[in-house]
Amino acid sequence: MKKVFCLLLGLLLLSVPVTSQAGEKNIALPPVSELSGTDLFQAVKERSSLRAFSEKELSLQDLGDALWTAAGVKTPGGKWVIPFARRTSPTFKVYVTGEKGTYLYNGAEHLLEFVSVQDLRGEAVLQDFAAEAPALLLYVASPEPLLGKDSRPLEEVLHSVYLSCGAAMQNVYLTAAARELATCYIGSIKHGEWEKELKMTPQEFYYGAMPLGYPAE
Repeated sequence: MKKVFCLLLGLLLLSVPVTSQAGEKNIALPPVSELSGTDLFQAVKERSSLRAFSEKELSLQDLGDALWTAAGVKTPGGKWVIPFARRTSPTFKVYVTGEKGTYLYNGAEHLLEFVSVQDLRGEAVLQDFAAEAPALLLYVASPEPLLGKDSRPLEEVLHSVYLSCGAAMQNVYLTAAARELATCYIGSIKHGEWEKELKMTPQEFYYGAMPLGYPAE
Protein backbone atom coordinates (compact mmCIF):
# COMPACT_ATOMS: atom_id res chain seq x y z
CA MET A 1 0.00 0.00 0.00
CA LYS A 2 2.84 2.37 0.84
CA LYS A 3 4.38 1.86 -2.61
CA VAL A 4 1.03 2.45 -4.30
CA PHE A 5 0.50 5.65 -2.29
CA CYS A 6 3.96 6.98 -3.23
CA LEU A 7 3.31 6.19 -6.88
CA LEU A 8 -0.03 8.01 -6.88
CA LEU A 9 1.52 10.98 -5.07
CA GLY A 10 4.31 11.16 -7.65
CA LEU A 11 1.83 11.13 -10.53
CA LEU A 12 -0.18 13.86 -8.83
CA LEU A 13 2.88 16.07 -8.42
CA LEU A 14 3.82 15.60 -12.08
CA SER A 15 0.38 16.80 -13.13
CA VAL A 16 0.61 20.04 -11.12
CA PRO A 17 1.93 23.11 -12.99
CA VAL A 18 5.36 24.34 -11.90
CA THR A 19 5.20 27.54 -9.85
CA SER A 20 7.54 30.43 -10.60
CA GLN A 21 9.06 32.79 -8.03
CA ALA A 22 6.46 35.40 -8.90
CA GLY A 23 3.72 33.04 -7.76
CA GLU A 24 2.29 32.64 -11.24
CA LYS A 25 2.11 29.20 -12.79
CA ASN A 26 4.37 27.82 -15.46
CA ILE A 27 3.07 24.92 -17.54
CA ALA A 28 5.00 21.67 -17.81
CA LEU A 29 4.54 20.21 -21.29
CA PRO A 30 4.08 16.48 -21.99
CA PRO A 31 7.14 14.54 -23.18
CA VAL A 32 7.70 14.93 -26.91
CA SER A 33 5.94 12.20 -28.85
CA GLU A 34 7.09 10.47 -32.02
CA LEU A 35 5.85 11.71 -35.40
CA SER A 36 5.40 8.14 -36.52
CA GLY A 37 3.68 7.22 -39.75
CA THR A 38 4.51 10.47 -41.53
CA ASP A 39 7.14 10.53 -44.24
CA LEU A 40 9.26 13.70 -44.32
CA PHE A 41 8.74 14.21 -48.04
CA GLN A 42 5.00 13.74 -47.61
CA ALA A 43 4.98 16.41 -44.90
CA VAL A 44 6.90 18.76 -47.20
CA LYS A 45 4.40 18.08 -49.95
CA GLU A 46 1.43 18.73 -47.66
CA ARG A 47 2.88 21.85 -46.03
CA SER A 48 0.45 24.72 -46.55
CA SER A 49 -0.70 28.01 -45.05
CA LEU A 50 -4.15 27.66 -43.47
CA ARG A 51 -5.92 30.68 -42.02
CA ALA A 52 -9.22 29.25 -40.78
CA PHE A 53 -9.28 27.57 -37.38
CA SER A 54 -11.60 25.30 -35.43
CA GLU A 55 -12.80 26.41 -31.99
CA LYS A 56 -11.38 23.17 -30.58
CA GLU A 57 -8.80 23.78 -27.85
CA LEU A 58 -5.24 22.94 -28.88
CA SER A 59 -3.93 20.00 -26.86
CA LEU A 60 -0.77 20.49 -24.80
CA GLN A 61 0.71 17.51 -26.64
CA ASP A 62 0.33 19.08 -30.08
CA LEU A 63 1.38 22.51 -28.83
CA GLY A 64 4.39 21.13 -26.99
CA ASP A 65 5.52 19.01 -29.92
CA ALA A 66 5.30 21.98 -32.29
CA LEU A 67 7.27 24.18 -29.89
CA TRP A 68 9.91 21.49 -29.48
CA THR A 69 10.49 21.38 -33.23
CA ALA A 70 10.87 25.18 -33.16
CA ALA A 71 13.22 25.65 -30.23
CA GLY A 72 13.72 22.47 -28.23
CA VAL A 73 16.63 20.17 -27.51
CA LYS A 74 17.04 16.67 -28.91
CA THR A 75 17.73 15.15 -25.50
CA PRO A 76 17.88 16.69 -21.99
CA GLY A 77 21.06 18.77 -21.93
CA GLY A 78 21.71 17.84 -25.55
CA LYS A 79 21.99 19.77 -28.79
CA TRP A 80 19.29 22.14 -29.99
CA VAL A 81 16.91 21.03 -32.72
CA ILE A 82 17.63 24.28 -34.60
CA PRO A 83 21.17 25.30 -35.65
CA PHE A 84 22.55 28.49 -34.12
CA ALA A 85 25.59 30.45 -35.26
CA ARG A 86 28.76 29.96 -33.19
CA ARG A 87 27.00 27.11 -31.37
CA THR A 88 25.53 29.63 -28.98
CA SER A 89 22.35 29.46 -26.97
CA PRO A 90 19.16 30.28 -28.95
CA THR A 91 19.24 33.55 -30.86
CA PHE A 92 15.45 33.89 -30.85
CA LYS A 93 12.60 33.37 -28.41
CA VAL A 94 9.19 31.81 -28.99
CA TYR A 95 6.26 33.17 -27.00
CA VAL A 96 2.82 31.55 -26.91
CA THR A 97 -0.22 33.71 -26.33
CA GLY A 98 -3.87 32.78 -26.08
CA GLU A 99 -6.96 32.84 -23.91
CA LYS A 100 -5.02 31.69 -20.82
CA GLY A 101 -2.32 34.34 -21.10
CA THR A 102 1.17 34.64 -22.54
CA TYR A 103 4.11 32.31 -21.96
CA LEU A 104 7.73 31.95 -23.05
CA TYR A 105 8.78 28.53 -24.31
CA ASN A 106 11.77 27.16 -22.39
CA GLY A 107 13.24 24.66 -24.83
CA ALA A 108 15.94 23.39 -22.49
CA GLU A 109 13.34 22.28 -19.92
CA HIS A 110 10.41 21.87 -22.33
CA LEU A 111 7.95 24.02 -20.41
CA LEU A 112 6.02 27.26 -20.75
CA GLU A 113 7.20 30.04 -18.45
CA PHE A 114 4.50 32.46 -17.36
CA VAL A 115 4.90 35.99 -18.73
CA SER A 116 1.55 37.75 -18.53
CA VAL A 117 -2.18 37.18 -17.99
CA GLN A 118 -2.81 39.20 -21.15
CA ASP A 119 -4.05 37.53 -24.33
CA LEU A 120 -2.03 39.22 -27.09
CA ARG A 121 -3.48 37.43 -30.12
CA GLY A 122 -5.43 40.46 -31.28
CA GLU A 123 -2.79 42.97 -30.21
CA ALA A 124 0.40 41.86 -31.93
CA VAL A 125 -0.49 41.33 -35.60
CA LEU A 126 -2.71 42.99 -38.18
CA GLN A 127 -4.60 39.94 -39.43
CA ASP A 128 -7.89 39.37 -37.60
CA PHE A 129 -7.85 35.60 -38.15
CA ALA A 130 -4.82 35.29 -35.84
CA ALA A 131 -7.09 35.95 -32.85
CA GLU A 132 -9.31 33.02 -33.89
CA ALA A 133 -6.52 30.46 -33.49
CA PRO A 134 -6.21 28.81 -30.05
CA ALA A 135 -2.55 29.83 -29.88
CA LEU A 136 -0.36 32.44 -31.51
CA LEU A 137 3.38 31.83 -31.61
CA LEU A 138 5.41 35.06 -31.50
CA TYR A 139 9.03 34.88 -32.65
CA VAL A 140 11.38 37.47 -31.18
CA ALA A 141 14.87 37.75 -32.64
CA SER A 142 17.40 37.89 -29.84
CA PRO A 143 20.98 38.30 -31.14
CA GLU A 144 22.43 38.95 -27.68
CA PRO A 145 24.21 35.54 -27.42
CA LEU A 146 26.26 36.48 -30.50
CA LEU A 147 27.18 40.00 -29.45
CA GLY A 148 30.84 40.14 -28.52
CA LYS A 149 31.41 36.60 -29.84
CA ASP A 150 31.07 37.29 -33.55
CA SER A 151 33.43 39.72 -35.30
CA ARG A 152 31.11 40.23 -38.28
CA PRO A 153 29.16 43.48 -38.72
CA LEU A 154 25.82 43.45 -36.90
CA GLU A 155 23.91 43.27 -40.21
CA GLU A 156 25.67 40.00 -41.08
CA VAL A 157 25.20 38.65 -37.56
CA LEU A 158 21.47 39.26 -37.90
CA HIS A 159 21.41 37.15 -41.07
CA SER A 160 22.36 34.16 -38.90
CA VAL A 161 19.54 35.01 -36.49
CA TYR A 162 17.05 35.18 -39.36
CA LEU A 163 18.20 31.82 -40.72
CA SER A 164 17.62 30.17 -37.34
CA CYS A 165 14.16 31.75 -37.05
CA GLY A 166 13.26 30.58 -40.55
CA ALA A 167 14.37 27.04 -39.78
CA ALA A 168 12.21 27.05 -36.65
CA MET A 169 9.15 28.26 -38.54
CA GLN A 170 9.59 25.65 -41.27
CA ASN A 171 9.78 22.93 -38.61
CA VAL A 172 6.46 24.13 -37.19
CA TYR A 173 4.99 24.10 -40.69
CA LEU A 174 6.10 20.47 -41.19
CA THR A 175 4.82 19.48 -37.75
CA ALA A 176 1.47 21.04 -38.61
CA ALA A 177 1.36 19.04 -41.85
CA ALA A 178 2.23 15.83 -40.02
CA ARG A 179 -0.33 16.42 -37.24
CA GLU A 180 -3.07 17.88 -39.43
CA LEU A 181 -2.85 21.27 -37.74
CA ALA A 182 -3.44 24.68 -39.25
CA THR A 183 -0.81 27.42 -39.30
CA CYS A 184 0.71 30.13 -41.47
CA TYR A 185 3.45 32.73 -41.36
CA ILE A 186 2.61 36.33 -40.44
CA GLY A 187 5.16 39.09 -40.90
CA SER A 188 3.04 42.12 -40.03
CA ILE A 189 3.08 43.75 -36.63
CA LYS A 190 1.09 46.18 -34.51
CA HIS A 191 3.57 48.13 -32.41
CA GLY A 192 2.08 48.77 -28.99
CA GLU A 193 1.87 47.89 -25.33
CA TRP A 194 2.08 44.17 -26.03
CA GLU A 195 5.82 44.53 -26.67
CA LYS A 196 6.24 45.72 -23.08
CA GLU A 197 4.33 42.66 -21.86
CA LEU A 198 7.08 40.48 -23.33
CA LYS A 199 9.74 42.50 -21.50
CA MET A 200 11.81 42.73 -24.67
CA THR A 201 15.31 44.17 -24.36
CA PRO A 202 16.55 46.98 -26.67
CA GLN A 203 18.46 44.34 -28.68
CA GLU A 204 15.37 42.19 -29.28
CA PHE A 205 12.76 42.71 -31.97
CA TYR A 206 9.73 41.03 -33.48
CA TYR A 207 10.50 38.61 -36.31
CA GLY A 208 7.16 37.00 -37.14
CA ALA A 209 4.18 35.05 -35.85
CA MET A 210 2.38 31.76 -36.50
CA PRO A 211 -1.21 31.11 -35.39
CA LEU A 212 -1.63 27.45 -34.49
CA GLY A 213 -4.70 25.26 -34.07
CA TYR A 214 -6.88 22.69 -35.76
CA PRO A 215 -8.26 23.51 -39.22
CA ALA A 216 -11.85 24.63 -39.57
CA GLU A 217 -14.08 21.91 -40.97
